[in-house]
Amino acid sequence: MSLIIQSLPHWSRIPPRPPQLSQFQNSSKPKPLIQTGQVQLNALHIAHRSANYHPSIWDPQYIESLTSTYGDECLGTRLEELKFEAKRLLEATVEPSSCLELVDSIQRLGVAYHFEDEIKNGLDGVYGVGAHSGDDLYTAALQFRLLRQRGYGVTPDIFSKFLEKERTFKPCTSLDAKGLLSLYEASHTMIHGEEVLEDAKEFSVKHLNYLMGNLQSNLREQVQHALEMPLHWRMPRLEAKHYIDVNGRSDERNMVLLELARLDFNFVQSKHQEELKEVSRKGLTKLISILTVIDDIYDVYGSLDELELFTEAIKRWDIEALETLPEYMKICYMALFNFVHEVSYDTLKDYGWNILPFIRKEWERLCMSYLVEAKWFGNDNKPVLDEYLRNGWISVGGPVAMVHAYFLQGQPIGKDSINFLDNGSELIYWSSVATRLNDDLGTSKAEMKRGDVPKAVECHMIQTGGSHEDAREYIKGLARDCWKKMNEECLKCSLPNSYVETVLNMVRTAQCIYQHGDGIGTSTGVTQDRVISLICEPGYVSIGCETLARPFLAGQHEREGRW
Repeated sequence: MSLIIQSLPHWSRIPPRPPQLSQFQNSSKPKPLIQTGQVQLNALHIAHRSANYHPSIWDPQYIESLTSTYGDECLGTRLEELKFEAKRLLEATVEPSSCLELVDSIQRLGVAYHFEDEIKNGLDGVYGVGAHSGDDLYTAALQFRLLRQRGYGVTPDIFSKFLEKERTFKPCTSLDAKGLLSLYEASHTMIHGEEVLEDAKEFSVKHLNYLMGNLQSNLREQVQHALEMPLHWRMPRLEAKHYIDVNGRSDERNMVLLELARLDFNFVQSKHQEELKEVSRKGLTKLISILTVIDDIYDVYGSLDELELFTEAIKRWDIEALETLPEYMKICYMALFNFVHEVSYDTLKDYGWNILPFIRKEWERLCMSYLVEAKWFGNDNKPVLDEYLRNGWISVGGPVAMVHAYFLQGQPIGKDSINFLDNGSELIYWSSVATRLNDDLGTSKAEMKRGDVPKAVECHMIQTGGSHEDAREYIKGLARDCWKKMNEECLKCSLPNSYVETVLNMVRTAQCIYQHGDGIGTSTGVTQDRVISLICEPGYVSIGCETLARPFLAGQHEREGRW
């Protein structure tokens, strides 16, 4: 694995994932706990830093006030009628190109979860026919993307009919805007070694930009949206909202699917509002809240001596360790201790699985990685990029979040999952690296201004002596290569499909949040608009069989942020 990665130009400075995640643990007996007196902590004489984050813009009373008229009683009957009609449409569509377009529309409208069996049957039929036999670049690329995303064994050979002998695309394809857009989207499902798809991406971007000014407004909007960020990388729910709005203005719209998507959006939004109230009252946000607080303690507030005490307490995992900590750390330690035991208890009670050792291990690794970064900052160390990422893929929180997600989804503990939990997963590794890179691209400017360890961008600048802009482009290239590795792992990993999608959505969420800067530290602007559009703002109003869109705030602060 190491030789493969080091042979790739973008990854020459990124270390391979360690073969055993457990190597990051201190497998020896825990050291004696450092006593407070040994480091002479005195809260009155420790200067704590502040990140100066703005207060939360989300008022609990506002969350409690959210209401929707689109619940089960209002929409249930009509939704079932539309689902039945859409299911019949799927079953009746057997011509391959029509089937592909229908499946693509259903997926992009956000209602595919209603028709998983029918979609599988349709794509099985398309796959059984073999490579697309016509001269239609649009359909060939669509076929490749849909089958690749669903795990079918398709290869870029499907594009051979569109290539010259020199592996360049035929000139006639350069004027096919719809085909180029489909090719562009398909190219982002590439894995390493598929040079044809790398060429396809460059070719499609070049000619789509050339054709942009002469395209009809609807197609031009689709191209601009895709070039900003490809479909495969986008948050599915936010993309569904966008696609519903775009589809409603199209002359080719399918009214059954469009009404289904609009009503389903309203229905899901009503469920999200109910869940949001429950989350704000109870514990489903505990993981993110605790992780964020601990991250800020290590990044900003805690002194190095205090952080060493906290890390030792985490490694010891004993409630008596509470007495060795400063007062402000006691609350955080108690919250984490109780949360981990609560999750472990619920899982043991409901499923009979003891997950406490796995959860403890991940929190220990996370806090140890935080301490490494705190020491870098405290000692003014400037790590090179590979050293930074060897630690940073853990400190971004991806592994601990994904292990929790695995159990919170009720996934079974079997041979494959034990291997995954003990030894880690390539998919978790590459998705965590991608999340770290996107996080750094969005936050490094603000974090360096307030004082923090160099991020990936700065590490590359220090290592090469290059410019800030060159470093950002290099890090974007690494993030793109992460997607190649994730695409490859999705085709061969044995983890449940629902969990694999959760892992990919972690990266999509990071790209969405950090697309225009620090969408968490500064949650106004684009982040606020997007949350409002999905959760708060009434979506669509039914008038007979028509469903009309209400005004949509998202995009009010949108700025160009192309990948």
